[in-house]
Amino acid sequence: MLITMFLLAVTLQACGDGGEQAQSTPSSSSESTAPSVTSEPPTATPAPTCPGRPSTEITLRVRHIAFPVECLLVPAGEPWRIDLVNQTEVNHNVAIETSESEAVFIGELAYPGDAIAYRIEPLDAGVYVFQCDIHPKDMTGTLVVE
Repeated sequence: MLITMFLLAVTLQACGDGGEQAQSTPSSSSESTAPSVTSEPPTATPAPTCPGRPSTEITLRVRHIAFPVECLLVPAGEPWRIDLVNQTEVNHNVAIETSESEAVFIGELAYPGDAIAYRIEPLDAGVYVFQCDIHPKDMTGTLVVE
């Protein structure tokens, strides 16, 4: 009995001064919950690339509640134009925003059957968002200015 009490005292002392024992629960996952340390910095998300070459004249024919393309490519520092042809039964427009949702350009509404030419002032190189303000969740895309 004296040996058992001695072993119990040694075990309690090893677990901490208050006699509390640390409990571990078995993990069902093979992943570690401890934070990992790496020497490499995180990589930034690369800018999207649009197919083709930068253009100063773009035509968007809207036949549904969607733009016909998801990405536009225009040259930096040059004025350019978007011709919006509305072939639907509802109004649309084209607006351009920075990635921080700052308005750069807001085009007037194109009513059903209308075609509008938007003349857009030169933009700095970067990535922007183009969208229809009437349908921003369904009609949106990326504008790359290079």
